[in-house]
Amino acid sequence: QLENMDIINKKRMEIWNKYHEFFKQYEKIITRPYYPSDCKHNAHMYYLLFKTLKERAKFIDFLKENNILSVFHYIPLHSSPAGKKYCKTIGNLDITNQISNTLVRLPMHYKLDEKQMFLIMSACQEFLEGCL
Repeated sequence: QLENMDIINKKRMEIWNKYHEFFKQYEKIITRPYYPSDCKHNAHMYYLLFKTLKERAKFIDFLKENNILSVFHYIPLHSSPAGKKYCKTIGNLDITNQISNTLVRLPMHYKLDEKQMFLIMSACQEFLEGCL
């Protein structure tokens, strides 16, 4: 993959941009990724933020029923077994917990083709249109 780094990164950016443009129409329901205009990103992942854990869970389940794997991103360190044992936190970390509970990652792989992207976005559209 290192030998094809530029090709792979270009493809991942194309996929990221397609997702980003597509989900713009659903900003009343979800929050899209944000990055400052003077910064660059590497299209490492594409995520959506829902308003609640329940909405995110329904979305993940709906995509799974349509044979599309989407996952939540992470468990915050302070909530993990090791974090609880070894870490000390100050405050309640509400924002971290909220993001953890509402973030979902969409398929993001440089080998995603047009047909696969169409199927993913069609399923997302079906779900999100039902939320409007």
